Amino acid sequence: MVRVKNLVTIAVFIGICMLMAVSSAEEMTAGHLYVGPSAHADYANLQEAIDAVPDGGMLIVEPGTYEAVPSYVTDPQCGNCQEPDTVVAASTGFVISGKSLTIQGLGDVELVTNAGYGVYIEDCPDVKLIGLKITGGVRDQDGSATCAGVVVRRSTVEITGCEIYGNEGDYSVTVAGIGGVMGREGAILHIHHNKIHDNSWDGVALYRGAQATIHDNEIWNGRGASVGITWDSSATVIRNDIHDYWKGIGSFGNTRVGVYNNYVHDIHGWGIIATGTSDMICRNNTVVRCGNVGIAGWSETASIEITNNIIAGNGTVDQWVAPRVGIWMNCDPKNFDISHNVVWDNFDTGVAFGYEEFDDGTWGYSYDRDYNGSSGNIYADPMLSDDSYVVGDSSPCIDAGAEELLDPDGSVSDIGATGGAYAL
Repeated sequence: MVRVKNLVTIAVFIGICMLMAVSSAEEMTAGHLYVGPSAHADYANLQEAIDAVPDGGMLIVEPGTYEAVPSYVTDPQCGNCQEPDTVVAASTGFVISGKSLTIQGLGDVELVTNAGYGVYIEDCPDVKLIGLKITGGVRDQDGSATCAGVVVRRSTVEITGCEIYGNEGDYSVTVAGIGGVMGREGAILHIHHNKIHDNSWDGVALYRGAQATIHDNEIWNGRGASVGITWDSSATVIRNDIHDYWKGIGSFGNTRVGVYNNYVHDIHGWGIIATGTSDMICRNNTVVRCGNVGIAGWSETASIEITNNIIAGNGTVDQWVAPRVGIWMNCDPKNFDISHNVVWDNFDTGVAFGYEEFDDGTWGYSYDRDYNGSSGNIYADPMLSDDSYVVGDSSPCIDAGAEELLDPDGSVSDIGATGGAYAL
């Protein structure tokens, strides 16, 4: 209870209340709404706030846990089916549709989606998700559903400072689990400075013409591929730390992909691959301790440039999806270039071509080739630190990259993730 002692105090009190009301109205006009349990929040329910905020507005979300009530929907298109018009039974958690919107977490904000399409964004010109934890996905039992913590179609979306994790669900029927971020038809994504981990499918996957810039994220501990670019999508993948996944960075279908300055390490299967008719530029990555192959041109029709990479210590587990080598090449000879890489201590061999069954029933490489000293390639210990995989000052990687590729200081690039134009 407020005790008012005199008329002056009453006047001041009323004036403050009026100012607060005007300020609140101005914030409403500007489209800034607060969501949370506090008394001054505009909404306690996040979905109600999403629906109410005007186009171009901002939701500032107070610390706490916000649970979605799932809606069961019919998705008229399939992101990853041979027939795109396949109808899919799916569920959505938090839904943003037909507007521009920023959702910014203020402290420890956890969104529990309870759905296959966790935060589902469609037909939005400009959406930003900032500083949110997105978790608690439930796998849809239709195997064609592209389940993820965030699913985007026909929208431009920036995701930054978020933690997308613990989206696992029951995938015993579908095989595919729940990914971190899925970009669908017409998605344009900027995914940066996030932690994406402990999800049961791809960390980031693109389908059907989606475009993305994916940089400075840590992606770890999941099934599927950490980053998968499929169908006719395109992506630039820069300075990510990718580890402890089934598979690393892959381009499939008819995609166009640039892969620069990533650390890809301690992967169960392959590190970086190009397959289908995809076209990949793979420069200045450090690819170490992958279970099978480090970098591969997987199919004859794919194209890949492999330049300025460290490819070392790969082949750490029994053969699973590929040979236990540094580089495995199946591309047509005119479709690949291997230059200025440091290749070292890979289990079977440094560079292998083909893989086939021989007359005696054994399997092996059609042939391997010694690239040491050819096209600037070096077979030598890169001298990586044990914990960060950064090269030391006496490493043969220093100033040994392709002459036309420069470090930010203008010197000839180092080989590996600490060199080249995108190095920090």
